[in-house]
Formats: sequence, C-alpha cells, structure tokens
Amino acid sequence: MPAQVASARVFRYRGALREYSEARGMEPDRYWRAMLLVVTAADSLWEKARPYIDFAAGSAYLDQLRQEAYLSGGEMLLLDLARNLFNGGGVEVDLAGLADTLDAQLWPVVLEALAVYRGEAAL
Repeated sequence: MPAQVASARVFRYRGALREYSEARGMEPDRYWRAMLLVVTAADSLWEKARPYIDFAAGSAYLDQLRQEAYLSGGEMLLLDLARNLFNGGGVEVDLAGLADTLDAQLWPVVLEALAVYRGEAAL
C-alpha cells in the first residue's frame, strides 16, 4: 500500500478515535474501533458516514446511511462489514465480494478490522 494512502487512512482513523474519546470521555470499545477503522478506510466513505455518527450520544446510524446515501459497490460492502462488526453480528457480509471487489489498499483494512474486533491488533 502506498505510504501516502496508508498514512491518510491512519490519520482519519486516529482522528475519529480521538473525536470519540473527547465526546464520550472514554476510549472506544472494540465494536467502535473496528467500525471506525472500516468507515475511515476510504475518504469517500468517511465523508458519507461521518454525518451519521453521533459521538456524543454514542450512536452510529449505519442502517440509515445505507438507505439514504449513494454508495459505490465497494463502499456498500465495506459499510456492511462495519455494520456487522459494530452490531456484533446480525448483518450479512459478503466476504467473497469483499475479496473480489476491494483493491490492494482496502483489502488489508478488512483483515485489520477483524483483528481489532478480536482484540488482537490496534493502530
């Protein structure tokens, strides 16, 4: 992954984590960390997702985002993964679709998000 892309993604992710911590007065749990890692992976997805996240209330309206926003195929796949991880399951995720659709810059985010969710990794 090009260093500029990786550093921009990490910058967005760390900014979202900081925003959560400042609004809530605590560190995000694994559900929030995994979801934020996914929705900040691409600048275009983060721009669409950010208005649907209320850090102060501790709410992410990802189902509403999926219904209201125009999302590319890759963004939709990533959002479904984010919804699944945030809700602790219950949302269908197309793993084959993720593997077939995402490029070399976004596919590692899927694996990182799973590791974050499992408590095995942190950026």
